[in-house]
Amino acid sequence: MQHVQFESGILGEVFSYLAIKLEGMSTEEHECVLTLDEMAITAAVEWDNRTGRFIGDGTLPKHSSTATHALAFMLGGIFTRWKQTMAY
Repeated sequence: MQHVQFESGILGEVFSYLAIKLEGMSTEEHECVLTLDEMAITAAVEWDNRTGRFIGDGTLPKHSSTATHALAFMLGGIFTRWKQTMAY
């Protein structure tokens, strides 16, 4: 997991891992729901050594401030208990 890119936005690599996970499940277990969850975060801009850039600025269009909240998009199983964050 240390090599997976977890930058804000759609987590493209996670879709590949989810496809592998779903291969071992029945068609019924593929049924899922999209959920959204907002959370408060500590406002800060920090240097990320892994990416070599600053993180913490808001990503909404026409807004230039430090982020104070995050919005996560997750898929969760309906008939089987599983959950995966797909974007934030």
